Amino acid sequence: MSRIKKNKGKEMPSKQGIYVIFAKNPFNLVFTDVCKDQIVYVGESKNLNNRQVKNHFRNGRTGSSTLRRSLGAIFRESFNLKCYLRGKKIDKSKGYRFDDKGESRLTKWMIKNLSESFCVTSNSKKTRETIEKKVIACLPKKPILNLKKIKHEHIKQIREMRKVCREEAKRNGLKVEHVKEK
Repeated sequence: MSRIKKNKGKEMPSKQGIYVIFAKNPFNLVFTDVCKDQIVYVGESKNLNNRQVKNHFRNGRTGSSTLRRSLGAIFRESFNLKCYLRGKKIDKSKGYRFDDKGESRLTKWMIKNLSESFCVTSNSKKTRETIEKKVIACLPKKPILNLKKIKHEHIKQIREMRKVCREEAKRNGLKVEHVKEK
């Protein structure tokens, strides 16, 4: 745990490892307050740079980021986010994403309020997952946006909010501006 240091805005390396997302500023998540420097999410990745740049902090990537799906579900009403199915075909769609303007609002909020740190490892996925669990276990406050491999008092609320997003996405279908032609 002592090897995980604040990233201070630098790009993460294209190496495998463990990363943490923490609050740059204090903020409210509807059901709880988050303090400055509080870790809100812990993850592992085979490519830290791809995970940071291409998933968590990029517009249009809500469908592949637990962090973004949870934050979007929490802020759905206050950010006026519209939920749509993720993917190119309705019958093969997995999960949800937000409308493009909503994705942009979510990304701007995340960049303003969240930062990341990392620790490079040379381990297998299974070992990285074990390290991830140990990092979470060491934390005095459990990362509120982690929904697997952990138990905390807000999981049920966040899952219910995400369920509302999935249901709205099913009603709204695919967003035409996001669907790519073959």
